[in-house]
Amino acid sequence: MDHNEWSVSLGWDGSFDDLLDHFHAHAHGVGAGSPEEYALKAQRLYRGRTERGVECVVDVDGVVRLFDRIAGRFGAYNSDGTTRTYMGARDMAPSPSKYWDRVVRRAESRR
Repeated sequence: MDHNEWSVSLGWDGSFDDLLDHFHAHAHGVGAGSPEEYALKAQRLYRGRTERGVECVVDVDGVVRLFDRIAGRFGAYNSDGTTRTYMGARDMAPSPSKYWDRVVRRAESRR
C-alpha cells in the first residue's frame, strides 16, 4: 500500500502530503501525535456526529461541517464521510463559537 492509499484507508480525502499538511497545521490543537492519530480522531468526530453536543450543517455541495462545543473540535467532511479538515479550538479564530457561527452563516447563505 502506498502513502496515498494509506491516507485514504484512514478516511482522509486527499493525498498523503495533504494529510501531512493538515497534521502539521492542526495536530497540536487536537492532541494528535501522528498523522494516523490525527486522521482517526477526525473520523471519530464524524462517526459520533449524532451524539449530544455535536452540531452539524451541510452546505449545498454536500460538505458536512461538524462542531463539538464540549470538546472544542471542528471537522469538515465530504458527503461520503471522508475528512477534508479537522481542528481544535486554538485554530478557530477569533473564538470557536464565532468561527462556527461564521461557518453556519456561510453554508446557509449558499442554500
